[in-house]
Amino acid sequence: MSGKKRARSDGVEDEPLADVARSLAIVTSAYVAIDGYDIARTAKRQQREAGIYIDGIQYGEVNPEAFATALSWCAPRAGETFVDLGSGSGKAVLTAALLHPLASATGIEILEPLHKAAMRAHEAVLAADARALRTPEVRFECGDALSHPWTDCDLVFVSLTCFTDEMVERVAADAQRLRSGSRLLCTSRALETGSALRLLRREPIKYGRGMLTFLAYERV
Repeated sequence: MSGKKRARSDGVEDEPLADVARSLAIVTSAYVAIDGYDIARTAKRQQREAGIYIDGIQYGEVNPEAFATALSWCAPRAGETFVDLGSGSGKAVLTAALLHPLASATGIEILEPLHKAAMRAHEAVLAADARALRTPEVRFECGDALSHPWTDCDLVFVSLTCFTDEMVERVAADAQRLRSGSRLLCTSRALETGSALRLLRREPIKYGRGMLTFLAYERV
């Protein structure tokens, strides 16, 4: 396939830039009729009306281009498994599945309306161009992401931006059970794991009208 290729952090040529742009365009198109913020606001209001209050559950929209850049720091390899803990409307999962030939890409989301939105977006991608998905198995599950058995995955994404201190500590503790060589990508907050994780890269990336710091780790 022709076209200029982007350089990966490990020196291996990745897919042509034109293909990356097309994949990101497919993601964007899949969400034209999905307003994640509105879905989350409605779900949270209904929870409050029912007397349900869950700390650390705050929706944040994933920017596919920024996420794709940060995920490349983890140098995803063919056949690896990816999981997004707190996957919201599924943008990170679908972005990963469109860009990389993984064995599977899974999203875990506790708010059922957002989970259902992710499934609709997946269906929209399949309808637009099923062959564009480079990952054959894409799954969305509704449940508590931090209770999901994620430590056997090769690539893990979790946005820590709105997590409570206790939730961040739980992620850090579980991350120490990852297999050697597994990579974990998070946002905003560093993980305290002693020498269990090696920081690959920490950098703010343009995110909407502002910047968001991503941190990529490797399990030693």
